[in-house]
Amino acid sequence: MRRPFLLLLAPFVLVACGGQVDSVDGKNDPNQNTSTNPNNKNLPNTVIGSFDLTFVSVVVTSPNPGQSPATQSSPSQNANARLDVEKIPDDLGSYAAAVTPRWGITNELAPTLSASLLALDKGYVAFSLPAPNAGSNVSDHWTSIDLGRTANGGFDGTFTATGSEEVSEGDEVFEYDLAAKGTIANDVTAPETRTTVVSSSGPPNALLPWDSITAQIAEPIADDSNRKSFSVSPLPNGAAATFQSSGEESDGVAGTTTFHGYLSDWTGVGGTQATLSVGAVLDPSGNASAPLTAPISFFDVGAARAAFTFGGGVAPMSSWDTTGNSIGFLGGDSPDATCESGACAKIGPIDGQRCTPFPFGLAGILAGSKISTLHVRYRILVGPSANATGGPQLVSQPQLVAIQTASPGGAPVSTTFGFATTDLKTISPVLGMSQGTDWTTFDVPLNAPATTVGFAVRFGDSNFCGGPLFNSDAALVLIDSVTAD
Repeated sequence: MRRPFLLLLAPFVLVACGGQVDSVDGKNDPNQNTSTNPNNKNLPNTVIGSFDLTFVSVVVTSPNPGQSPATQSSPSQNANARLDVEKIPDDLGSYAAAVTPRWGITNELAPTLSASLLALDKGYVAFSLPAPNAGSNVSDHWTSIDLGRTANGGFDGTFTATGSEEVSEGDEVFEYDLAAKGTIANDVTAPETRTTVVSSSGPPNALLPWDSITAQIAEPIADDSNRKSFSVSPLPNGAAATFQSSGEESDGVAGTTTFHGYLSDWTGVGGTQATLSVGAVLDPSGNASAPLTAPISFFDVGAARAAFTFGGGVAPMSSWDTTGNSIGFLGGDSPDATCESGACAKIGPIDGQRCTPFPFGLAGILAGSKISTLHVRYRILVGPSANATGGPQLVSQPQLVAIQTASPGGAPVSTTFGFATTDLKTISPVLGMSQGTDWTTFDVPLNAPATTVGFAVRFGDSNFCGGPLFNSDAALVLIDSVTAD
């Protein structure tokens, strides 16, 4: 385990108390564990280290005599979790402890040490799963875990736990009491790996060249010793993907470690196929994950340009549109009065009911000597249904449009823009819309100057769930140009 884990847990730690405190370090007998419990085979004579917990027997009871008994399975039954215990390097004899369900969140608990057990409380460990009925959920919260100890200071291989179970069925919530018995063993569980090769802002079936190539490991994994396990090939022009873990996700705070990989060069990548390979990854106990591979498709965003305008027969910007009618290019060879310059791109109209990402957008690559700012020239048009009498009222959309920018080898950055009702003016109908903003320039500063900048423009995702702010086909965006300096 790594020191950042300890420091973050220190505020939750209790001073060890009770009998054989020295035996926590195995000082009584470093070579022998005399417990006869078969579950403690090969357990060390110390409670310090990483261990596997298994909830073997879970009992759910109703706290009230008149309450119906629980009919669903407990999500904790036969569930596994990792226990990490370490002595804090201070003069108080303090200890830190945390329990992490598989693919779950690390839960900090306060350890109290005595001669017969290590008691964990002042926190909780959570397991959950969907209930059999649609819209239902079952969650177990273990608030007390007592781990038995041997006379030699190590664990005896068993634990007991108590807590509560919550069953949510629509508007009704039922609570039950929990009790469990389980086993504890040395950490011999190998890490698991999951890969994500889905674009965060691009098409649903391919990555933009600057998208993260992501792998998650179900353990806190050291960055430096494991990043060499990740690779992407084949890539053109000598490009490579550089992987690193994302901040605190690798220091033991979270139950998983996420590694992100970014391409060093986008030239020739568009439209190609590659493979993400993940070799054996080691957890803090030395257990190795099984290797795996995942196919990758890269979206073709076209060649880099100094600027994106749409008139004079210039090929339009690269786009994706699974709806078939949500992306359009107006003007082209003959000017269109809809556009400020005679030619523009249209995104929308949008479906105000959507909770998932909109499956359409635009992308391109800008090239320059020293790009520090992108400039997006746009106009938002709103239909009469947005503020129809008796219908949903469109008050504002501060995150209506999302713009993602990136440079080779770096993580993309997203920003958003929108409008308020005070920005809207009544206009002669344009593409069926009766209100609109003026043509406006939205400036997107980069984190650092670059000679190559990728960008994607699409509708944002976060404003359309939990009740529409406007009716269907109520808004669209016109993009007159994307430039940079």
